[in-house]
Amino acid sequence: MIYLRAHHILCILQFRGYGYSDEFIKNMQNIMNRLKIEPIIIIEDFDDICISCPNKSKNICLLDTNIKCLDKNVLEKLSLPINTPIYFKELLPILEKTISKDIFNSICGKCTWHKNNVCLYNNFNFNILN
Repeated sequence: MIYLRAHHILCILQFRGYGYSDEFIKNMQNIMNRLKIEPIIIIEDFDDICISCPNKSKNICLLDTNIKCLDKNVLEKLSLPINTPIYFKELLPILEKTISKDIFNSICGKCTWHKNNVCLYNNFNFNILN
């Protein structure tokens, strides 16, 4: 089982091998591989990606307010199931149909990755499992 915060679903669709550190990148690559065979559960707290994030200090996220806002926006705008196992391949068509440029910008517009042009609407990869 893979545990993911809501906004990390969008991050996964944007992942291009960049990250905060080598440890973070290796963890993301591992999660990307696991997505092909394991179900996910969307949660509202630290997840499997947070484990290697430098913004996590013990049990505190240094960006907590911003992150919770991102998660809330993703859950509301994309109507994602929370605390329910689902395979990523089942989620992909829903995401592809639902994420418009306006929705993406309203969710991710204040994120540092978006502001630095690393995460852009045109970079979504809905074929990540292939």
